[in-house]
Amino acid sequence: MSQRSLPTNLEESQPLSNSASKAVKLDDEPAEPLSDAAVVNKRVFAKLQKALVQDPEVDLLSLFPFNYQSRLATRKTTEYKEEADSQRKETVITKETPFRVPEGETRIIYPLSSQVKTLLDIGSDVHQTLLESLTRVIKNGKVLFCTQNARAKYVVKCSEDIIVKSATLDNKFTEYTTLQYLQEHRPTIPAPRPHGLVVSGGYSYFFMSYVSGVTLDKVWPTLSYSNKLSLQQSLNDLFLDLRQIPHPHGSPLGVVAGEGCKDTRRYTRIS
Repeated sequence: MSQRSLPTNLEESQPLSNSASKAVKLDDEPAEPLSDAAVVNKRVFAKLQKALVQDPEVDLLSLFPFNYQSRLATRKTTEYKEEADSQRKETVITKETPFRVPEGETRIIYPLSSQVKTLLDIGSDVHQTLLESLTRVIKNGKVLFCTQNARAKYVVKCSEDIIVKSATLDNKFTEYTTLQYLQEHRPTIPAPRPHGLVVSGGYSYFFMSYVSGVTLDKVWPTLSYSNKLSLQQSLNDLFLDLRQIPHPHGSPLGVVAGEGCKDTRRYTRIS
């Protein structure tokens, strides 16, 4: 690499001599501790700067570590995960947290499975005891996820096999109908099974099977390259299988229950 092709910031610095090391003061510590990703960049830049002082025409690209991009991505992913975990810990529901529970008229939109009926312990008059039973099950369950103040959305584990997901009615029931469709047309796809949906007070309460295990975002940084390729291939096989499902004649393009195509950038638009 010739000096003419060097990046602009290096071209416009002082002539490459003893003063070159003063162009960027890497020894000056910042006011706040550096992130892991920043430490990686600082070390690499120091190596490049030293080589540039020794040979102004050095090929800088050849000096980058062979695994530079993966190392940097791993550091960033780990930091993002730790930050996300910290945010989740801040929204864990306690006795002092304003916790939204079902209220008002309660209606069953999609039939409850026998497992959910047993869980709710409701008799023959389902609608009379549904609100009380639903509230009890949610309050006694284990919170797996919730948004700030647990008002907009949360997920509660009700038993070893069943969870309930509550959200506003803005999203309609697309997630539920999609799982229904998969269960009917592609039962081999490893997706949760729907167990009924209830609406109460402007919110939906969506029962589904609980899938145990560790989420991908937690293990991805620790996976080897071959493991990631294997996972990529597995996902590719699943999507290829999904694409084999024929489009129902006369059905509009989009989600499976005739809701049409949705564009949710900033707000939801439906074709």
